[in-house]
Amino acid sequence: MIPPVTITEALDRIDMNSTRVADEFEFSGLTSISANEVNAPVIAEAPIQVECHVFDTIEVSPHREGCQPVSSQTLNSWFRN
Repeated sequence: MIPPVTITEALDRIDMNSTRVADEFEFSGLTSISANEVNAPVIAEAPIQVECHVFDTIEVSPHREGCQPVSSQTLNSWFRN
């Protein structure tokens, strides 16, 4: 997902509280819709979506907590006006 400026504050709120809230969509006020190719929700307010299949994660040093590089294959991408 590539977020527009209009939802960056809501995304920051999710990022800073994701381990403390049960429903990130309710907490942020954003709308959840189903992805087309993967079994995961996407954010309706984001006009550009990229759906990927993660096939490998890369171990990083402990001081990089919260950063999890991945290898993935793009399955679908779309743009909504």
